[in-house]
Amino acid sequence: MLHLLIGIEIINYIVFKNRILKPLFFSLLCIIMSHNYNLVHAVTLTSIINPESTTASVNYQETHPTQFSYPANSNLALLFKQLPHRISINASSMDTNNQNTIAMQNLLKAINDQFQSKNSVVRATGVNVSFIADIERFSDTETSVDQRISVNLNLENFVIPNTNDPSHKYIDLNWRAFVINEPVILQYSTGKTTATTKDMDINHLLSMLYSLNPNFKNEINSNSSDTQILNSPLMDFSRLSTSMNNWYHLFDPAAELAETKGYGFKGEANGAKVVTIYSLGEGSIREGEHVDIVHDTTFGNGKQYKAELTLPAPNGRIDILGYARTVSSPGQDTAIVSQTNEGGSSYAGNFPIVVLGGLGAIMLVVVAIVLIKSRKTKDITEY
Repeated sequence: MLHLLIGIEIINYIVFKNRILKPLFFSLLCIIMSHNYNLVHAVTLTSIINPESTTASVNYQETHPTQFSYPANSNLALLFKQLPHRISINASSMDTNNQNTIAMQNLLKAINDQFQSKNSVVRATGVNVSFIADIERFSDTETSVDQRISVNLNLENFVIPNTNDPSHKYIDLNWRAFVINEPVILQYSTGKTTATTKDMDINHLLSMLYSLNPNFKNEINSNSSDTQILNSPLMDFSRLSTSMNNWYHLFDPAAELAETKGYGFKGEANGAKVVTIYSLGEGSIREGEHVDIVHDTTFGNGKQYKAELTLPAPNGRIDILGYARTVSSPGQDTAIVSQTNEGGSSYAGNFPIVVLGGLGAIMLVVVAIVLIKSRKTKDITEY
């Protein structure tokens, strides 16, 4: 830790005093920040599973950015000019006094039907949805529509009953991926008056546009083969179904890492002072490459309209309290959790330090090279 702090201090002093290194440093910083920014636009899954608990909370997120291009003053251009800048809807299956309660209960049933079709014993007992659509006109010929959704599920029955092996807990992981193809119709306030509401299918882009203005149907035909891809369901978490054998995993000694402390977990929950972290999204030979899928389409009279839909890459994380290993077969994934390490990947608890230390070492090498070259230049110019 000491060498890291010394390296950071040296970088802080030298980089910001040197007009040559400052642009290099900020370029490197931009690369790192752009990588983190891309993670925001991804199919994400975040969860913490405690084998000693009967419930767990899981969060799914998805974003569908779509870029429309059209001639200025065309019918589509005029329609986009009339749309609001943002639509925001929050709904819960557990809110009995909300107008969207029935729709959310239907969504909960559809999710559980998906779990059952995957032979999962897990049941979702509650669902909360936060939906945002940002509509931005960049110019007279371009508009972006960015749909984002966050789905929180309360799960039960994720521990598989097991009387033959009491020293282990068996965790069902077949709930991690599902697709809702059906419309999810919620009511939202138009903002004109508090009593004015409209029905909107938040799960499909074109259906959303039709609800905002029915005249969109004349310009965008959802039944056309040219535009069907634009109606891809927003609640599509199928890319998280990658076999757990291809999820990267490591053991985190919970008391030592800031990331784990953020969860408030100190390791006493089930006797094993460790969290097993499974993550999906890193590109490697073993895990494969996870990239965005971009669809381009042209439509309208004379193919005058263009649209580009981006389906983001998956990025998932499942934290299991205890030492876990997975057993996978086609379509089935189970985690076996014990209180002691029975072999497998280990983790010393200093991964972030190693990464930062490596970055510091690289910067120190760059600093040394530049200083040597600067010294040589100075020596030449002095005489």
